[in-house]
Amino acid sequence: AKGVVHFASRTKYIPLSPDTGPDGELVAYNLECESLIYNKKSQTVSALSNVTFTIGDTGISCQKADIVIDDNEITGVVCEGNVEFYDPYMTGTADIVKYDKNDLTLVLLSNSQEDVLVSYKGQDVKGKQVTVTLGDKREIILNQGTISVSTTE
Repeated sequence: AKGVVHFASRTKYIPLSPDTGPDGELVAYNLECESLIYNKKSQTVSALSNVTFTIGDTGISCQKADIVIDDNEITGVVCEGNVEFYDPYMTGTADIVKYDKNDLTLVLLSNSQEDVLVSYKGQDVKGKQVTVTLGDKREIILNQGTISVSTTE
C-alpha cells in the first residue's frame, strides 16, 4: 500500500514496560507510514517513510521499520533512520533500534557521529550502543559512552 497508510491489529503482550500486564494478553498496535509491504513468506511487515509505530504505552517514530510477526505475535522489530523511542519509563534516540522478543532486549545503535541517548527515570545514558534488558529486571548496558546521574531528594 502507498500513500497515507494506517494499519491496526492486535498482538500478544510484549513486556516493554515491566508492570503493564501479563504475558499472553492481547494489546492493540498501530502503524502509520507512507508505504507498507507485507511479506507473507517471511511474516514481515515493512513500513517506509515517516513511520509511527505504537503498541500499548510504547511508541517509535522512524523512517523505516521491519516488524517480524510469528503466530500473531510481534517477535522482532528493527527501526532505522532518526529513531525516537518512548515508553512510560524511558525515552531514546538512535540511528537504529532493534527489539528481540527471544532475548528480551532493546538495542539502540548509532551508525553516525551522534551518540545514542537514553533517558531512564531521569538518568541519561549516551554512547554508540545502549542495550536495555526488558521484563522484570531491567538493566541498561552501555558500550562506549557516559552516564549522567542526577540526584533526587
